[in-house]
Amino acid sequence: MIKSQNLLIVLILISFSLSIISQKLINCTHSCPGAQINPVPYPFGFSSGCQIQLNCTSDGSILIGEFPVQQINPDGLTVSLPAMCGRPLDALSHLYGEHYAPMSTNGILMKNCTEQTKNCMFPMTTVQTHLKTCSDTLGTYGNVSCYSGDVTSMFLEYENVTRMGCRYLFSGVASEISGDSKVVSIDAQVIKLGWWLKGSCDCSHDADCTNILSPLDGSDGYRCRCKSGIDGDGYKASSGCGEVKGLSSGIIGIMLMLFVIICRKKRLWENLVALRLGTTTNHDIEIFIRNFGHIAPKRFKYSEIKKMTNSFYEKLGQGGYGSVYKGQMPDGQLVAVKLLTKAIGNGQDFINEVASIGRTSHVNIVTLIGFCFDGKKRALVYMLMSKGSLDKFLHGDICRLEWNTLFQIAKGIARGLEYLHQHCNTRIIHFDIKPHNILLDEDFVPKISDFGLAKLCKRKESLVSVTGARGTAGYMAPEVFFKSFGGASHKSDVYSYGMMVLEMTGARKKNKSNDTSMSEAYFPDWIYKEVESGDNLGVDGVTTEEEEELARKLVMVSLWCIQSDPLDRPSISKVVEMLEGSFQSLKVPPRRFWSSPARHTQDNSPSATQNLSSEGILKMQATEEELSS
Repeated sequence: MIKSQNLLIVLILISFSLSIISQKLINCTHSCPGAQINPVPYPFGFSSGCQIQLNCTSDGSILIGEFPVQQINPDGLTVSLPAMCGRPLDALSHLYGEHYAPMSTNGILMKNCTEQTKNCMFPMTTVQTHLKTCSDTLGTYGNVSCYSGDVTSMFLEYENVTRMGCRYLFSGVASEISGDSKVVSIDAQVIKLGWWLKGSCDCSHDADCTNILSPLDGSDGYRCRCKSGIDGDGYKASSGCGEVKGLSSGIIGIMLMLFVIICRKKRLWENLVALRLGTTTNHDIEIFIRNFGHIAPKRFKYSEIKKMTNSFYEKLGQGGYGSVYKGQMPDGQLVAVKLLTKAIGNGQDFINEVASIGRTSHVNIVTLIGFCFDGKKRALVYMLMSKGSLDKFLHGDICRLEWNTLFQIAKGIARGLEYLHQHCNTRIIHFDIKPHNILLDEDFVPKISDFGLAKLCKRKESLVSVTGARGTAGYMAPEVFFKSFGGASHKSDVYSYGMMVLEMTGARKKNKSNDTSMSEAYFPDWIYKEVESGDNLGVDGVTTEEEEELARKLVMVSLWCIQSDPLDRPSISKVVEMLEGSFQSLKVPPRRFWSSPARHTQDNSPSATQNLSSEGILKMQATEEELSS
């Protein structure tokens, strides 16, 4: 048997030979130690021999000017442009270079302008939803102006942006445009840059060439892309199209085989398998946090967490995976500290929550200030919501909310879900929407919280893979744990939303008080009869015709959301549209309901919200059979 030392020598010799070949191809450094994008694709790199030179920092950040690069695509770069009130407008010029410029699908947000623009493709209400400005503590959005270019052009003209006489570059909003020039999605606090190489087309065989005129001086430029179904980058000076230059399939196969053998010898194979199976070690979490780079929330030491909570003196509540304590930052800001005591998958819930909330910015999503990962100690630090969770206002002795307030809360939650499903760079499915996970600020603005069960997926993916049931009994969609209903998807959140809104209306409570022998599992049939007959719903607190209409609208929308077949449910964007439209335009939904197994109203223990095992599912099925008998 060949010894591992000999295999290492062979691999080093092959690597050395390949490095000589790559140097002949181009004298350019493509790697940035510690960077999330590593290596960067041609024609980008970090040395003077690269066609488009980027900056690599000691902490592994990739920069254009002072702006961090998030993504590099064949036709563009996504650059972080976080909201900042004192940034001079001149900083925008750093995003215009010899090989790149902001695309016309961006919205440039500026402050203190002498002129207001009317050609922004985003309504300012949409911008305000995704961003908080420096004056948000005063309840306003300040003097923020938005400029967008003509979408028929490829780039934003720098002179057109600057002639508005603005002093500060506040932030940016990037968008995706459909074929009919409509905005289909937006991404806040980023700018998308288009890039090109100078000169006439110099693409390889089987590549298409896009001609580009520089927005700075009108000179010729181009980009290459291999035709559909062919691998490569399309550039003659790089890999071209088809097989990578200098690398035969035999060499690639040998290298892969050597890599597997050496991994086995070095006991790395088990680690790779563990990662493939989804287990997460502390080392993996450290790598994940480091890869977050500049966009990671603030990291606290455990000693800082103890200090800000006064050694966990004031407990605010108990969540699915830990307790929540009141704390205070050194600057006086009040915070809620979630101390994780029970983790899914050896830290998967921690990664889910940091990854999910860390990439969001929306008025209806809770703000993650920071986190603690200190040995086995894990905590999440959020802005404190003074009114607490929604469930306190639906149960117990606290006064019931007015119907208009309930309606605005329901609409705010729907908008928050719409942001998670449609407007994030990566779609986020929450999988645990319920009153306990909705926090309210002092103005009763709802904030979706607790992302421990969330799943991240591409927007184009219709279904997501989940292990076991996921969520809280009473709010879970049937397809989450009964595969005969179809796979889990963003429509699973829509179902949970519908069940929660029905609870907000008091329909579930009234059903239980009317007939204690009636199973909660069948209450949608009861409320459906009330809606279909047109009779007064008889829920608590309705005293006027306007309140009756609001209550009926909430119930009608909820019944659409809890349809058994996910295909019959509306998207959350449609839900928002239904809530904002007239009641008369709503149609009575089909009578096809299924309710997840009954749950105790106030049960928020770790066992109530969980990634349910097969044993838990069997218990649910048994419960359902008992209720049906």
